Amino acid sequence: MQLKARGLDAEIALRNRFIRQVCEVGRVWAVSGDEGLARVKSQRWTGRDVTLLWSERAPAERWASAVADRPRVKELTQSELLQDVLPTLARLKRFVGPDWGADPIEPEIDARDLAERLRTELVEEFIDKVGTTGTVWMLEGVDGPGLLVSGSNQDRLMLPCWSDREEAEKHLVGPFEELLALAIPFDNFLNTTLPWLMDNDRLVAPEHYWGGGAIEMAPEDLRFRLHPDLRPA
Repeated sequence: MQLKARGLDAEIALRNRFIRQVCEVGRVWAVSGDEGLARVKSQRWTGRDVTLLWSERAPAERWASAVADRPRVKELTQSELLQDVLPTLARLKRFVGPDWGADPIEPEIDARDLAERLRTELVEEFIDKVGTTGTVWMLEGVDGPGLLVSGSNQDRLMLPCWSDREEAEKHLVGPFEELLALAIPFDNFLNTTLPWLMDNDRLVAPEHYWGGGAIEMAPEDLRFRLHPDLRPA
């Protein structure tokens, strides 16, 4: 029983480390071969496949020739992973093998579960970073903050925001090409921006990315996460 528990603890630790690393660097690596992204048979579920992903390039290169014919190491952005790869794997009923290494028992994660865990970790990282730096980055123009139509509710608008300048500036294209990336003090974001969104029935999208599938939250929920004393009514 103790051996099984230690094995489970190691598997959870590997999975959590993979998720943290992917959110930190914003990308994963896969091996693409003649039959698409490399996969192996599930060790736990008969008839199910496990698509292999790595949080670093080196192990993907090391295993490439062992898991695919005519392999090519492929870099996937975090947004590509959340928008395309994981939804496709979910439809195909395939699991994900994070940081696969041919151990006797390898972690296998449901694709939908992994997507949800990645989004949760992104919010946690946003909260940690803006709490540390005291700054939230938004895009603004002469008419105020840059807003987008919600991806989940076409009748509502959402406010994209980021924890660092570089990510904000990547979004100065399309409808935002004439805006500027501005640093908003944490207290202003907490006590002015988020209440303004609440009063106008708008959503907030921390660490927004183009292409759909981005995180959208009720502003009162994010406000509480940023400052637990400000519990929603």
